[in-house]
Amino acid sequence: MKVYFHCVMFILISFVLFTACPEPGVDITDIDSLEYTVWAGETPRAGDWLTIAFQPEGKVVFSFSIDNSTNLWDYTFDKTTKKGTIDTGIPWNPAPNGFAINGDILTITNYGNHEGAPRNFQRYR
Repeated sequence: MKVYFHCVMFILISFVLFTACPEPGVDITDIDSLEYTVWAGETPRAGDWLTIAFQPEGKVVFSFSIDNSTNLWDYTFDKTTKKGTIDTGIPWNPAPNGFAINGDILTITNYGNHEGAPRNFQRYR
């Protein structure tokens, strides 16, 4: 009887846990705000990894692995067009033409005025 009870409890607990998971095919990345989202990917510099963390009040943190530097800048984001801008307050800007969000990808089309293909950053949180 004890084994039967434990099996039933296991099934019930499993059901509760798995029904809380998102439905397959449901887009959980349809965001109205970038606050508290984290994105990451490679920059054009060899061996450089960039983490982008959006904060409240229009602030964004760019953290570069190559030189262990961190920058706090301003950003804007239009939830209708899913496009935004970065304002560094200095002549160099990692996103001089802004950025766009498409699902789990943030794309900077002309990263830091470097030539070449757009830079994509994956959403991690």
